[in-house]
This record gives sequence, C-alpha cells and structure tokens, in this order.
Amino acid sequence: MRLMLAALAVVVTATPALAGPGEYRGRVEPYVEASVSREQAAAIAFEQGVFDIHQIRLRSGVWRVEGQTNNNQNIEVEIDAQSGAVLKREIA
Repeated sequence: MRLMLAALAVVVTATPALAGPGEYRGRVEPYVEASVSREQAAAIAFEQGVFDIHQIRLRSGVWRVEGQTNNNQNIEVEIDAQSGAVLKREIA
C-alpha cells in the first residue's frame, strides 16, 4: 500500500500542470473581465502605429499588443482593459 501511494505521489507531482484561465508561468493571476474587447484593443493599437499584429494577450487587466510598424520596426502597446487608455507605447 505504501509503495502504491509513493508511486501515485511521484506521478501526481511529476505531471506538468495544465494552464488554465488566469495562469501564466506557474503563477495564478486574478480573473479580470475586460471592458475593452480584443478587437477594440487591436483598433487602438493600430491607431498607435501597429501595422501588423504578431501577438495580443490580456494579462492583469492590460492588453499587450506586439507587432510591427509599417516601417518594419518592432512595436509594443499596452492598453488598459477597462478604460482603453494607452499605458505604454514602445518602438524598438
């Protein structure tokens, strides 16, 4: 019986956790409902110079949009998911 429990403990601890809503790199973040939709965030990012979106994701109440400008420069825009305000605009 002890051997079976020990084997079960190894299997459970060795199994990688499945990422669910609000999980990122092993830490759980509180669920935040966005007033600004993904499409609205993309439109705001486009107004800020994002010509080609590579990635858009919501984390901790902030939409993060990564892409390129029309001059092929990398650009990142962060948008508040509640108000739609631009929090950060960075061109690299």
